[in-house]
Amino acid sequence: PISPPRGGPPMPDCGMPAPPRSPIRVTAISLRRRPDRWRACEDHLRGLLGDGFDMFEGTDAKAAAGDDSTAVDRVAALEAATGCTVYRGWPITEVRDVRRCYTSLSPQLSDAEAWMSYERKVAAAWRSDRSRLYLDFFLRHLTLGDVGAALSHLRVAERGHAEGLSLQVVFEDDVRPSAEALPALLRQGE
Repeated sequence: PISPPRGGPPMPDCGMPAPPRSPIRVTAISLRRRPDRWRACEDHLRGLLGDGFDMFEGTDAKAAAGDDSTAVDRVAALEAATGCTVYRGWPITEVRDVRRCYTSLSPQLSDAEAWMSYERKVAAAWRSDRSRLYLDFFLRHLTLGDVGAALSHLRVAERGHAEGLSLQVVFEDDVRPSAEALPALLRQGE
């Protein structure tokens, strides 16, 4: 539910030729506001690869959105900070939409209970073999962390494309590949 950042390099399917290919890169994404996770990931990968990897500062959507304003203001702040547009065309995307559309829900329900009640109502209205797919695709309740992670991975992919990498292995900062797993993974890309 986001559009790519403005001004990013064009992807090959846009009719632009791909740049010449270069070696494989291992990248780990982490947030600067979590120096403990950054350091632990960096130390682990350095133990496996020496200096053969890079740390990439992830998009901190939570910090970009702030927390002292309305939801609408937070989305506008996020869009301004990241250069992206958050898609708003989904019929129900927030708990307030659930409460507005399903007035029979008890006002005493927590936000999580209200959302789960909504999912149960939708599931009951669909064939059992289709309801989960519908819920997963159309009713995904994105968090700021989801948006930040998606933007981070998009930025890493754009950078790899612009630099002409032949393969880029991307980890988040909580992944700890074993000494055997990482070389095996890299061999698969050769």
